[in-house]
Amino acid sequence: MGKTALHLAISRHHAMQKQFFGTWIDCIFKVPFAENASIHLADYEGNTPLPLAIRYQEDEISLLLIKLLDPPELNRTNFKGETALQIAKKESHFKLLLGNGANANIVLKKTFNVCGRENK
Repeated sequence: MGKTALHLAISRHHAMQKQFFGTWIDCIFKVPFAENASIHLADYEGNTPLPLAIRYQEDEISLLLIKLLDPPELNRTNFKGETALQIAKKESHFKLLLGNGANANIVLKKTFNVCGRENK
């Protein structure tokens, strides 16, 4: 699957003016369970909106997503085997994820590509 409206909103925030971004995110979240607003859908790299929000250091969105997700979802891995906790760069994100049930003991499993097939 490609990127949903929520994926795009998070990844493009740095290029948007703050006033428009907040309005856009509000609109997306006000349409619960809409196909393009699901916080559980992954993009073509296996990232749900949470790892993207963590990667782009979007504190408010990260906090909102963490509050909406169940702890097992915090440990979901992308196609590289990374969790949101492993993507986190800021101490505040580590504390936020760990305080809400993220597992710090998940080992990053590197994959390699041989003849177009993922191998582990």
